[in-house]
Order: sequence, then C-alpha cells, then structure tokens
Amino acid sequence: MPIEKVFHCDGRLAITRCSGAVTTDDLVVLRDHPRAPSPDGYVELVDCRAVVTIPVSPEAIRRFVHQMRGRRDLAARAAILAPSALGFGMARMFDSLASLAQWPGEVRVFRSGEGLAEWLFGDEDCRMAGELATAVAGEAPVTLR
Repeated sequence: MPIEKVFHCDGRLAITRCSGAVTTDDLVVLRDHPRAPSPDGYVELVDCRAVVTIPVSPEAIRRFVHQMRGRRDLAARAAILAPSALGFGMARMFDSLASLAQWPGEVRVFRSGEGLAEWLFGDEDCRMAGELATAVAGEAPVTLR
C-alpha cells in the first residue's frame, strides 16, 4: 500500500509513510484511516521521500482538504517531508489550500529534515523526537537538536 500510518508514543506521534504512486484512491484511504488513540491529540510526520509520482489533480486535493477540514481528530501539527520537486510542489499546494480552508491544525512542508523535529515538537518531551529519529533512520536521517 502506498500510504501507511503508524502511531507511536501512546498515540501522540503519527508517522505516515507514502511511497510509489500516490493516487486519489490513496487519499480516500488516508481520509478514512482511524485516528489517534491519544485523547490529548497528536503531531504527524508525513514522509514522502519514497514517492515516485502523484497522479492527483489539484481539484482532488481541494476536495480532500474540504472533506477533512471539519474534522476534530486531525493532527495539531503536520510536517510533510518531501525532498523531490514534484512532492514538494504538491505538498505546498496542499499546505496553501489547507490554509485557505482554515484547516484546524498547522501544516509545514520540508525538503529535508533540517528544523523539522524542532518545529513539529516545539517544547514536547525528547521521547517523541527519539521515536521520530528511529522511525526515519535508514534513509536520510532527520536532524534533531
């Protein structure tokens, strides 16, 4: 499956890995995915380093944002790691549309891991940053403090 979401740190950290061709159908699966088990909310890393192509129209992204914006079970902060030009451009389009639609959480797009953990976790405990570093190890590691 091109999109896989796993929760860590008692449901306070979600890591969503995207790979291969991410399609409109994959966005529907992501939309319908069970939410965090943590009642205190969560932060999310969307790792798009292994994405090869995104045959999704801007209109499909607009619909996805519209369908998701009223939900109260979304990440408080979502960092999208997308180093390729295609992934970065599509992620920025999503970020812009989410901002215009008054998305309930914060979204930020990163080309590399530099500054990602600091933005995503803010003053949270180091355990979540460690979980993130472990989860993305094996590819270009995310730079932590």
